[in-house]
Amino acid sequence: MGPIFSKIVRFAELSFALNSPVSISVCTAWAMAAAVAADTEQREYADGIRIILQTLVQKANFTDADFLDSFGRAARGLLRLSWLGDPQSTLFSSSAICFVTKSFGSDPAASRFLLQQILQEPRFSEYAHNEAPWLAEGVKHIVPHDPEFVTSVYETLFGRSAPSDGDSWIGGSVSRIMPLRSNRRQDYEHGRWNLLQALPEFLRAFPAEATRAVNAATIGIALSDGQRYAERLAHVVQYDTQSINIVEDGLSYTDWRGSDDGMGSQGGDVLSALVSFLVACQPDEFRHVVITAQRVEVGAASVWARIFGIGAERPGIADDLLWPIASAHGVVQISGLARDCTAYLSSAYATASAEQRSAFEHRYVESVHSTDEDEVARARYYAARLLSVLGDEFIVTDAFRDLKVQLEAAGLLTGNRPAMTIETRWDVASDVTESLVQRLGANVDEVPDRLVLDALRALDAQFNEAFNNPEFESLARLWTQVVATVGLIDGLVVSAHEATMHAAWGKISNALDCIAGAELYDPANTAHPTLALLLGLLDRLVESQHPEPRSNEERITMSWGNWDVRVYMASSFMNLACRFGNSDSTLLDRIEVMLDDEEPTVRHQVSGYLNRLWDVDRQRMWVLMTKVAHQEAERCTMGYFVGGPLRSVSNVDVEEAEHLLTTIIQRFPLASESDSHKERKLAQALGSIVTALYVSQDRTACFTHFQNIANASDLLLSAVSTLRNALFFKYQDTDSDADIQDRAREVLGQVVAAAARSLPVALSNFNTSEEGSDQHAASQRDYNLALMLIYHCINQLYFGSGAYNSSNVQHEAMLNTAAHKRSFLVDYQTVLFEIGQSGGPSAIHYLVQLYEYIADGDPAAVFDEVAALLVGPAAREQYHFESLGLDVVVRIVRRYLADYRELFEDPARRSALFNVLELFSNAGWPQALKLLYELPDLMR
Repeated sequence: MGPIFSKIVRFAELSFALNSPVSISVCTAWAMAAAVAADTEQREYADGIRIILQTLVQKANFTDADFLDSFGRAARGLLRLSWLGDPQSTLFSSSAICFVTKSFGSDPAASRFLLQQILQEPRFSEYAHNEAPWLAEGVKHIVPHDPEFVTSVYETLFGRSAPSDGDSWIGGSVSRIMPLRSNRRQDYEHGRWNLLQALPEFLRAFPAEATRAVNAATIGIALSDGQRYAERLAHVVQYDTQSINIVEDGLSYTDWRGSDDGMGSQGGDVLSALVSFLVACQPDEFRHVVITAQRVEVGAASVWARIFGIGAERPGIADDLLWPIASAHGVVQISGLARDCTAYLSSAYATASAEQRSAFEHRYVESVHSTDEDEVARARYYAARLLSVLGDEFIVTDAFRDLKVQLEAAGLLTGNRPAMTIETRWDVASDVTESLVQRLGANVDEVPDRLVLDALRALDAQFNEAFNNPEFESLARLWTQVVATVGLIDGLVVSAHEATMHAAWGKISNALDCIAGAELYDPANTAHPTLALLLGLLDRLVESQHPEPRSNEERITMSWGNWDVRVYMASSFMNLACRFGNSDSTLLDRIEVMLDDEEPTVRHQVSGYLNRLWDVDRQRMWVLMTKVAHQEAERCTMGYFVGGPLRSVSNVDVEEAEHLLTTIIQRFPLASESDSHKERKLAQALGSIVTALYVSQDRTACFTHFQNIANASDLLLSAVSTLRNALFFKYQDTDSDADIQDRAREVLGQVVAAAARSLPVALSNFNTSEEGSDQHAASQRDYNLALMLIYHCINQLYFGSGAYNSSNVQHEAMLNTAAHKRSFLVDYQTVLFEIGQSGGPSAIHYLVQLYEYIADGDPAAVFDEVAALLVGPAAREQYHFESLGLDVVVRIVRRYLADYRELFEDPARRSALFNVLELFSNAGWPQALKLLYELPDLMR
């Protein structure tokens, strides 16, 4: 009966949507039906109960007692059903919690009995990340009926950290079209955020209970760093005949009166709500807060700080309650309370009785004259705070006046400042350099290091000027400073520390590279160095030991530091060769030498930019490129070479480029795989250039290696990325070569086929290999990579066709007419079919949307393909359970029923439409059910 009940209530949901408003008697009747179904305690009714209650939340009047009673009974029954242990039923728990909180007033005791289980073990540890946020969102409905329970919710959720780690999925389950990942800790924190949103209204409605909640939350936040409660210093404050316990929480060291109160932390947000309330509340409400703070078992120091702080600004409201506490011995010395307690005492001093002030002053003076040195120091410090802001006219004892004179003479009356202030600033580069070399052991205050660092400070200033504003004069000043710095170093009798010298030559190399790379550098001008003079200094720095050799394990990326001297020398030689290589062939010799450097980052400064020599010496450029192709051993460096210089000249000298590519492929086979990003760089570059040469130039020498790749590979991703425009050449109404599109389609088809072949092999290996083994992990990677390739292929067709339409991103549509779309459907029928048969839900989703876009090219053929896809491969991939899939399918069906209704005169096609709608209706989508319900009328 459960499935039948679900279908009935879905039809009721459609009826509710069509008839608005819905009478309370109808709402009550459906609520009673849901309650009766819940009373059966049969899990098969859970889906139907959830649907009708969700509909009633949007339509019903919850002030009606009969309706509320039935709704609450059904909601509690649904929550019990969702906790019975069936994995499918647990999906309803979030909705059920919302329903129970919404109807909490129907039976507060029964509702609390259920909801408090969320906060108790063993449920809390396993499900708090999912259930606590929904409970927290509903506390606004609970507050009027059970504020004490709400307080316990604040205490638990702020007092306990997220009980479990791990991923979670936005929406409750993972979407295979657009998975939006979260984590359990973040979800749990969202529950706290919900409590923060409800706190202001809670304070206004029940100040006492809300104050307890704020206090508990503050202590919980203070302990969320993992410290045990015992590690937070607690104080027992004795006043009059009473005592209170105050625990330090570390949340009030800075000035909390700023707009962020705690720099945006949850503690700041909780306390900010309390401050806002205390500022605006009625006097009796303020007193309620103070009395409640006195009565809690343990008070948070930051809560008392806010009470004292606002009490100072609202004199006369609760001074009879606050003065005895603020003036009690030791209160002002509690960490986080000193400033605000002092502020309150200063504010209330004028209205306190002479006896109160005299007793207070005597206690301070006694502490200052204590035999305990630590006690004396503390008393003087905190007395200085108060006496810095307290007028002389309010002091009643001579001893306290004398103490003020003493403290002032000692320069201790410095104000009532926060215990901590935070300041941020930027250090200049020279300051950073100085701190770095000091950390490496240099004595930066002694000669000769001090002399060198002062020179580097001047060099930094000139470098920044020339780098940011490379004018003729700034380059001249930079060169002058370089000469002066080198002269200083050469003139040292005793060398500076090794770290200081490393920094010095590094900064000199930066400056020389700036000069060599500047377009305004003119060696013929007397203000600039001659080429010979500049080269002489560059040749000297080439002998530097930096960068030092690194192992492959240490070299994670193609990166270098500012002090890697030879890197900047190679860059300088390359820049100079591009400008003056025609007249000075030694520059080309120098960059060739740099290709032999032991460090890949140095070689990259030349190999990664060799195409710049095209107009300088083309023959020498090819010689150097040939050297790189035969000699470079680092895959990442070779990848930058292939994807940069070689790719840029491959279209103008195809044979030479293809010859070099053949050599590189022989040295680094295309089938090589690695989990390392830098190792994959070369494979991706080769995939791109080989594909481009084949598609645009019909060069097959390297592409034969490409065709031998049987399975999905990283390089195929980059190969596919080069195809998008070529896949639509002949639809552009230009003289574009149709053969280019044919070759592009051939490559796309081969990639899809390779990926499709990989899937069953990878799946078989995954199922037969031992979990945790290398083969198990490799097969999982291969399977996911194959799906990614198919997804990438359909993306090229989807985005290239013009199917994607966004107001933010403009794409030129390649298929502009129905004729183009019809031709495309014929040309790519085989590829589209293979994608549909092998792709995952994300690929299928883009395929369905592509079919939607080209439907006017051949409406009948497109519908047949879509229908077969949806009830076949897409259904096997659970596509009909995806909300994004539902949206596009409903859109397609509505369009066909509006524009191409005559197609469904064919009984087979009409049956196919019915099967599609039934598939999505059975998945629980009311939109599909509505279309199925309306189908007979729409077909008339």
